[in-house]
Parts: sequence; C-alpha cells; structure tokens
Amino acid sequence: MSFVECYGAPDIDAAYPVACEEIDQMRNMCEDFEENTLLMVSRTQTDLGVEETYRSRAPQDASLEAFAVHGSVE
Repeated sequence: MSFVECYGAPDIDAAYPVACEEIDQMRNMCEDFEENTLLMVSRTQTDLGVEETYRSRAPQDASLEAFAVHGSVE
C-alpha cells in the first residue's frame, strides 16, 4: 500500500520537491552536531497544522540495532 492510498499523500510530482526541501533542512541541521549524533523528529497534527519537535542524543558506544525501529503500517 502506498502513502497516497494509505495517508492521502500527493502524487510523486507534487511530493518530490517538498521531500528535497526536508532533506536539505535536515542536512543543514546536522551541521551543528557531532558525527553519529542521533536526531529525532516528532510530528503532531494540531488545529494549526503539523507541529514538529526535535531531539538529539549524543553519540554512544552501541550497535545500530540498539536504535533501529522496525514496524509496519498494518
């Protein structure tokens, strides 16, 4: 099931430039952090639109599996 079908996302032509902007924003944000810092974004739908909050975790000695999250939309 696609994001269009599941969440009502726009088609790829409309979504692509917005996704590129998001990537650029995160790339710029990462410049202020030490390598291997974990950055997390949380999005909440409000009456005024989507509210984003950001958190960071300093690098730690841990395997990637300690931070990986696996899930399903089902």
